Amino acid sequence: MKIPHIKEFEDFYRKAWVVQNRLDLAANPKLRPNKETKERRIIDDRKKELTAAAKTVNKLLHNGLTILEISDALGQDFLYIKKLVLRYDLPTVVEPENERRD
Repeated sequence: MKIPHIKEFEDFYRKAWVVQNRLDLAANPKLRPNKETKERRIIDDRKKELTAAAKTVNKLLHNGLTILEISDALGQDFLYIKKLVLRYDLPTVVEPENERRD
């Protein structure tokens, strides 16, 4: 079933939604988002150390492989590799483990 003139009602529904949110917050202040927790979560995400799997995926991404190619090469699920890429914001800057200076 197709509802006609949906665009005409978008502003009306948004305004009603905002008013209802204000009423809900007035009735229950616990619904307010905790900014401190959100900021702490963002800071904690930046400090994440790469796991062994994430380091491997990072190196392979730097060598030009796609997520699908990496999942095939490692024998892992595509979604698992995709989650690693998103969780650790890969590819990251590769830090040399052992630099040789002769």
